[in-house]
Amino acid sequence: MTTAVDNLLARLTTLCSSESTFSITKAPFAATLGGRTWTGATNGRALMLVDAPSPASTWPGKADDILTKLVSDWPTTGRITRAAVKAWVGGVDDPKDCPDCHGALADEAECGACDGTGLKHADCDDCQHDCEACDGRGTVGDDCDHGLGRGSYGVVTDGTRTVTIDRFVLAPILALMTGDAIEVGLAGPEEMLRFRGDGWRAAMMPVRHAKPQGATLTLDPVAPPPREA
Repeated sequence: MTTAVDNLLARLTTLCSSESTFSITKAPFAATLGGRTWTGATNGRALMLVDAPSPASTWPGKADDILTKLVSDWPTTGRITRAAVKAWVGGVDDPKDCPDCHGALADEAECGACDGTGLKHADCDDCQHDCEACDGRGTVGDDCDHGLGRGSYGVVTDGTRTVTIDRFVLAPILALMTGDAIEVGLAGPEEMLRFRGDGWRAAMMPVRHAKPQGATLTLDPVAPPPREA
């Protein structure tokens, strides 16, 4: 009889990435967490661990301590329902960047159209034409005419801390989450965003060097535990 855990273990392969050069991203792996054997998968930007061992003959890889620490014990700063996260993520697919700032909306971000050269034809040694996206500066930032940033970016906040993430990156681990109650660990704009549910844990990279942009997901805040006297 196939259980829900069996189905989740089988679906972990959807998070793997064959395009990466890191072997840990190519297939699910075993991980030790809290003295128990978990099974995980990552595409390099998002990580998911399930509280169940997998057949070693199928997935012999083993996570190193760095990956395991990403989802080890951390304080819960907010709670949210999976239904609310699903509605916020929506049908994000093939996200489009702003043609001016190429998704950055940040101060002095390198222009993606010319790779920072400021030239319209970056492969031309004597090009005399300015890049149209950055007007020859090689950088883009606050003067973005469109103000679109990246269509899949969004903001997560617990009322105190805020982080910008790419909902396109969140979508594959959201599809693997089970149950409706989700605990969230939000440490700050430059830190990993962590999730915890019944029998699983997940983490994802934030969007660094970009201004907060996109729709906002507001968590139900959780008060920090009292300090010992």
